[in-house]
Order: sequence, then C-alpha cells, then structure tokens
Amino acid sequence: MQLPEDAVDTLGDGGGDRHYAVVVAGVWIGACILLRLTIPHIVFPSVFWSTVVATIVFMALSLGMVYSATRIETRVGAELVALGILVAGFLLFDAIGADAASELCLVLGGIAFGKILSRLLRDANMILPVAVVAGIVDIWGVNLGGPVAQMVEKTPQLFHKMTAQIPSFSTGVAGSPKYIALIGVGDFAFLALFFASLSRFGLNAVRASWLSGLTLCTGMLLVTLAPVGIALPGLPFMVVGILLANRGRFRYTREEKVALAYGGAALILLLGLASLGMHNMR
Repeated sequence: MQLPEDAVDTLGDGGGDRHYAVVVAGVWIGACILLRLTIPHIVFPSVFWSTVVATIVFMALSLGMVYSATRIETRVGAELVALGILVAGFLLFDAIGADAASELCLVLGGIAFGKILSRLLRDANMILPVAVVAGIVDIWGVNLGGPVAQMVEKTPQLFHKMTAQIPSFSTGVAGSPKYIALIGVGDFAFLALFFASLSRFGLNAVRASWLSGLTLCTGMLLVTLAPVGIALPGLPFMVVGILLANRGRFRYTREEKVALAYGGAALILLLGLASLGMHNMR
C-alpha cells in the first residue's frame, strides 16, 4: 500500500495514520501508569536483580512513551494548550498529594514542552550543537555546582517534585529496595525535542531511540547499582546514543566547524567561571 503524494507520514513507518499514533502513545502511557502502580507490590527475590529489571523496564517504557508521543502530528497551538493543562494538572495533583498523577502530568508536560522547543530548530545541522551544549550544561548543572546541584542542596523537596522516580520491585525485606533513581523533567523534554527534530528532518529517529535507550539504561544502572549514592547527568548518555545513531548525517563547512569549536570552548569557560562564582558565594 502506498501513501498519496500529499499525505503526511506522522509515524515514520509508512502508516500515516494519526489516530493509530494516538492509540500507540496511549498504550505506552497506560503501560507506564500500570508499571508505576503495580511494580512496588511485586515481590522479587533479590535487591540486585529487582533494581536491574525495574530500571530497564522503566527506561524502556519511558522511552516508548516519549518516542510515540513525538510521532503524533500536532500543531503548536494544541501543544501549548496541552502544556497548560498538564501544568495545571501537575499543580492540582501535587497540592492534593496524588503523587502518581502529578508525576505523570510532569512527564507529559516535559514531552509537550520538548515538542514545542523542537520547532525552534530550523535545520538538521542544529541538532548536533544543541545536543552537545545540552550535554555539557547538564554535566555542569549536576556535577559541577550548577543549578541542579544547588537545588538538591538547598531545596531538596522541590527537586524531588520536579523528577520522576524509577519504581522498584518489593523484595520482602524491610526498608528495601534502597536503589531508586530520579529522572528530571528536563531529560524528558530533551528526549522529545531530539526525537521530534530527528523525525522532522528525516534522520534516524528509530535507531536513535534504541541507542539512546541503551546508553540511558547504562547510566541509570550505574546510579542505581552504585555502592554509594552518586548523581549522574542523563543528557550526556542520551546525546551519545542519538549522535551515534546519526553519525555522518551532519555536514558543516570548515568555517562552521571552527565557529562551533570556539563556541564550545567559550561555553566551557563561562560555565567554569559560573561554578567558581557560585562556590565563592557560599
């Protein structure tokens, strides 16, 4: 079966069926809700394996939800309305203590925001510098005294509200499992931004979803299985998978490469100075 020449392929697989895309996204969202509600009540014989399996399943369903949501053809007006509704839902559910519902609104709001931001990218070659900058800034924000580290230190309650928790199986042991990781709303926003942009510019979004899933799972397992509590930024792992999936697809002139190199060096310098300044202000 062939699409008419003027048809819009919203799925990237020849389906071109917007309603089907909505159903697929709904299934992924439903699976995430089911996981969030049931996994803590499933007894697993080992803390180690419960952590590994829960992390992999959660990441797979989360990536499926983000990817499928970005395949739905939407207009910016609808995305803005959806974002407003989700923000209102997050605030309402948070106020009444409905944590699972507020977390879902947070994640879906991040996805909607990422789709909106993806419209700012006017050319496929913008994806690479945006990805690299996002990864560098995330490292600074989490590990080098940036805003995320500051929030964890000064307003931990607010930080936890702005993250999604990886649920874990029960092991039947009091106080376990102890390995729970957090994923910031920004990670979901950037995943949506990159998946939407890759699809729009005809790059390999499917392979990017698989490879970024693999790299993100690796990062999350490093966090959840570490013998001591560590914090790792998610965006660098995500960026590696996305760029590996599309290696050789970005073309730059010599002048553009030089400009990107200078821009990257300037960014690192500015972030270093910012970290130094915030350290001195303590």
